[in-house]
Amino acid sequence: MLYSSVASLLGSPGQGNHAAANAFMDALAYHRRALGLPALSINWGAWAEIGAAAEHDVFDRIGLQGIGAIPPADGLKVLERLLHQSPPQVGVTPVVWSKFLGQYAAGSEPPFLAEMTREMRSVPVMASEVKSQAVAQPDILRQLTEAAPARQHALLV
Repeated sequence: MLYSSVASLLGSPGQGNHAAANAFMDALAYHRRALGLPALSINWGAWAEIGAAAEHDVFDRIGLQGIGAIPPADGLKVLERLLHQSPPQVGVTPVVWSKFLGQYAAGSEPPFLAEMTREMRSVPVMASEVKSQAVAQPDILRQLTEAAPARQHALLV
Protein backbone atom coordinates (compact mmCIF):
# COMPACT_ATOMS: atom_id res chain seq x y z
CA MET A 1 0.00 0.00 0.00
CA LEU A 2 1.41 3.35 -1.09
CA TYR A 3 0.29 6.64 0.42
CA SER A 4 0.55 9.00 -2.50
CA SER A 5 -0.77 12.53 -2.88
CA VAL A 6 -3.60 13.98 -4.89
CA ALA A 7 -0.92 16.38 -6.20
CA SER A 8 0.09 13.71 -8.73
CA LEU A 9 -3.47 13.78 -10.14
CA LEU A 10 -4.43 17.44 -9.85
CA GLY A 11 -1.07 19.17 -9.78
CA SER A 12 0.12 21.51 -7.07
CA PRO A 13 1.61 24.89 -8.03
CA GLY A 14 5.18 25.20 -6.79
CA GLN A 15 5.39 21.53 -5.84
CA GLY A 16 6.41 19.81 -9.06
CA ASN A 17 8.92 17.66 -7.18
CA HIS A 18 6.20 16.49 -4.77
CA ALA A 19 3.80 15.69 -7.63
CA ALA A 20 6.53 13.82 -9.55
CA ALA A 21 7.58 11.73 -6.54
CA ASN A 22 3.97 10.74 -5.91
CA ALA A 23 3.38 9.97 -9.60
CA PHE A 24 6.29 7.52 -9.31
CA MET A 25 4.49 5.74 -6.47
CA ASP A 26 1.34 5.56 -8.59
CA ALA A 27 3.32 4.07 -11.48
CA LEU A 28 4.95 1.59 -9.09
CA ALA A 29 1.50 0.32 -8.09
CA TYR A 30 0.63 -0.30 -11.75
CA HIS A 31 4.00 -1.98 -12.35
CA ARG A 32 3.50 -4.33 -9.40
CA ARG A 33 0.01 -5.18 -10.63
CA ALA A 34 1.40 -5.96 -14.10
CA LEU A 35 3.77 -8.42 -12.39
CA GLY A 36 0.84 -10.06 -10.60
CA LEU A 37 1.80 -8.55 -7.22
CA PRO A 38 -0.51 -6.73 -4.82
CA ALA A 39 -0.46 -2.94 -4.90
CA LEU A 40 -2.65 0.02 -4.06
CA SER A 41 -1.62 3.66 -4.39
CA ILE A 42 -3.97 6.05 -2.58
CA ASN A 43 -3.73 9.66 -3.73
CA TRP A 44 -4.75 11.29 -0.45
CA GLY A 45 -5.85 14.90 -0.27
CA ALA A 46 -5.20 17.06 2.80
CA TRP A 47 -6.30 15.55 6.09
CA ALA A 48 -7.90 17.85 8.64
CA GLU A 49 -6.24 18.06 12.07
CA ILE A 50 -3.18 15.94 11.18
CA GLY A 51 -0.35 15.81 8.67
CA ALA A 52 1.61 18.39 6.72
CA ALA A 53 -1.47 20.32 5.57
CA ALA A 54 -2.59 20.86 9.16
CA GLU A 55 0.95 21.63 10.29
CA HIS A 56 1.33 24.33 7.62
CA ASP A 57 -2.31 25.49 7.89
CA VAL A 58 -3.06 25.39 4.16
CA PHE A 59 -6.82 24.95 4.51
CA ASP A 60 -7.79 28.52 3.61
CA ARG A 61 -5.61 28.46 0.49
CA ILE A 62 -6.84 25.09 -0.78
CA GLY A 63 -10.41 26.02 0.17
CA LEU A 64 -10.21 28.96 -2.23
CA GLN A 65 -9.33 26.42 -4.93
CA GLY A 66 -12.37 24.29 -4.12
CA ILE A 67 -10.49 21.58 -2.24
CA GLY A 68 -11.56 20.52 1.23
CA ALA A 69 -9.89 18.53 3.99
CA ILE A 70 -10.56 14.92 4.90
CA PRO A 71 -11.77 14.48 8.48
CA PRO A 72 -9.65 11.69 10.02
CA ALA A 73 -12.68 9.52 10.84
CA ASP A 74 -13.86 9.75 7.22
CA GLY A 75 -10.37 9.00 5.91
CA LEU A 76 -10.19 5.85 8.01
CA LYS A 77 -13.59 4.72 6.69
CA VAL A 78 -12.39 5.23 3.13
CA LEU A 79 -9.18 3.33 3.87
CA GLU A 80 -11.16 0.42 5.30
CA ARG A 81 -13.37 0.34 2.19
CA LEU A 82 -10.34 0.43 -0.12
CA LEU A 83 -8.76 -2.54 1.66
CA HIS A 84 -11.69 -4.64 0.42
CA GLN A 85 -11.46 -3.45 -3.20
CA SER A 86 -8.76 -3.99 -5.78
CA PRO A 87 -8.02 -0.87 -7.85
CA PRO A 88 -4.31 -0.13 -8.34
CA GLN A 89 -4.85 3.60 -7.75
CA VAL A 90 -7.54 5.73 -6.10
CA GLY A 91 -7.72 9.48 -5.49
CA VAL A 92 -9.39 10.58 -2.24
CA THR A 93 -10.11 14.26 -1.62
CA PRO A 94 -13.22 16.39 -1.18
CA VAL A 95 -13.54 18.77 -4.16
CA VAL A 96 -16.10 21.30 -5.31
CA TRP A 97 -15.44 20.58 -8.97
CA SER A 98 -17.07 23.67 -10.44
CA LYS A 99 -14.91 25.86 -8.20
CA PHE A 100 -11.73 23.85 -8.73
CA LEU A 101 -12.07 23.71 -12.51
CA GLY A 102 -13.06 27.37 -12.67
CA GLN A 103 -9.46 28.36 -11.94
CA TYR A 104 -8.33 27.01 -15.31
CA ALA A 105 -8.84 28.57 -18.72
CA ALA A 106 -10.31 26.19 -21.27
CA GLY A 107 -7.56 23.82 -22.37
CA SER A 108 -5.16 24.64 -19.52
CA GLU A 109 -6.48 22.18 -16.93
CA PRO A 110 -4.39 19.17 -15.85
CA PRO A 111 -4.56 16.40 -18.48
CA PHE A 112 -6.16 14.06 -15.96
CA LEU A 113 -9.15 16.41 -15.78
CA ALA A 114 -9.39 17.54 -19.41
CA GLU A 115 -12.31 15.28 -20.40
CA MET A 116 -14.31 16.04 -17.27
CA THR A 117 -13.70 19.76 -17.76
CA ARG A 118 -14.96 19.64 -21.34
CA GLU A 119 -18.10 17.85 -20.17
CA MET A 120 -18.75 20.33 -17.35
CA ARG A 121 -18.25 23.35 -19.60
CA SER A 122 -20.66 21.94 -22.19
CA VAL A 123 -23.53 21.61 -19.69
CA PRO A 124 -25.83 24.67 -19.91
CA VAL A 125 -26.10 26.73 -16.72
CA MET A 126 -29.60 26.93 -15.29
CA ALA A 127 -31.15 30.42 -15.01
CA SER A 128 -31.67 29.90 -11.25
CA GLU A 129 -27.93 29.22 -10.84
CA VAL A 130 -27.04 32.44 -12.65
CA LYS A 131 -29.45 34.41 -10.47
CA SER A 132 -28.05 32.94 -7.24
CA GLN A 133 -24.49 33.66 -8.37
CA ALA A 134 -25.34 37.27 -9.22
CA VAL A 135 -26.48 38.10 -5.68
CA ALA A 136 -23.62 39.67 -3.76
CA GLN A 137 -22.81 37.93 -0.50
CA PRO A 138 -21.52 39.70 2.60
CA ASP A 139 -17.75 39.27 2.80
CA ILE A 140 -17.82 37.06 5.92
CA LEU A 141 -20.36 34.73 4.31
CA ARG A 142 -18.18 34.45 1.21
CA GLN A 143 -15.12 33.73 3.36
CA LEU A 144 -16.97 31.07 5.35
CA THR A 145 -18.29 29.30 2.26
CA GLU A 146 -14.86 29.34 0.60
CA ALA A 147 -12.95 28.17 3.68
CA ALA A 148 -12.22 24.53 4.34
CA PRO A 149 -14.67 23.06 6.87
CA ALA A 150 -11.88 22.61 9.43
CA ARG A 151 -11.17 26.38 9.30
CA GLN A 152 -14.73 27.70 9.35
CA HIS A 153 -15.11 27.80 13.14
CA ALA A 154 -11.83 29.66 13.65
CA LEU A 155 -12.73 32.13 10.91
CA LEU A 156 -16.13 32.79 12.45
CA VAL A 157 -14.60 33.36 15.90
